[in-house]
Amino acid sequence: MLSRCIKMVSCAVTLGLLLASTRPHAAEGVIVSGHEEYAPFMWRQGDEIVGVGIDVVNIIFHDLGINVTSRYVGPWKRILRKIELGEVDILCGGYITDDRLEYMAFSEEPLSADPTAVFVWHTRVFPFESQDDLKGIRFGEVLGESQGQEFDAWRKKYASVEEVPTSILNIKKLQANRIDAFVTGLYSGLLHIKKEGYAGRIIPLKHPVNTEYLHIGISKKSKYIQYLPQINRKLRELRRNGTIERLIQYHLENYSVTELGSVLHQ
Repeated sequence: MLSRCIKMVSCAVTLGLLLASTRPHAAEGVIVSGHEEYAPFMWRQGDEIVGVGIDVVNIIFHDLGINVTSRYVGPWKRILRKIELGEVDILCGGYITDDRLEYMAFSEEPLSADPTAVFVWHTRVFPFESQDDLKGIRFGEVLGESQGQEFDAWRKKYASVEEVPTSILNIKKLQANRIDAFVTGLYSGLLHIKKEGYAGRIIPLKHPVNTEYLHIGISKKSKYIQYLPQINRKLRELRRNGTIERLIQYHLENYSVTELGSVLHQ
């Protein structure tokens, strides 16, 4: 039954895209981007970003009669810069932080809860019951990412943070014992680690660091910022009727088949 519902949601999203292209305002187009490795919410496929966030933005703007263009524009920090410049209209999922609020308006309604976990090499596990256990730890961090504003500030004060441009470099540095851990979303972290062939060797510690919330962000230079009230209303509807949860389950399955399956058959 769940599989059938998931397929129905996927078909509805696809139909929405086809219908949107025929609406009167479709030519205007809203440019959307997101993280290249943050499944099931967003990840790169060729020149596009796909996932839950893109599907939700498609549904919202289909109702507004506006076409959506999903575009991969580069690493995470570059995405944020392009949103700041107004070259990308919408971020399909991100945490709210003070620095991002300077150039983005965020939906009040979250896209989804997103528990974050500490990932370590399986032979170098350490006790983690509270943040005090993380003092002095060498963390890897992707440039421009946030793991929650409070934890970001705490980590900079009490731990060591080494920045890298891509997630795979964190994995390589952890393998080489050049860092002790990295922190990222639990779901996306597990999927990305499995895709890169490190399942069972890089593992999350037992307790999450926190649970943050992904929100849709709109560039303050975008003309589509006027639709923020409609975005909030539609997000509430999609969360309440279970559509977003079904999309999460669908993309967890879809990522495993399309991304992890292709790796296994190389």
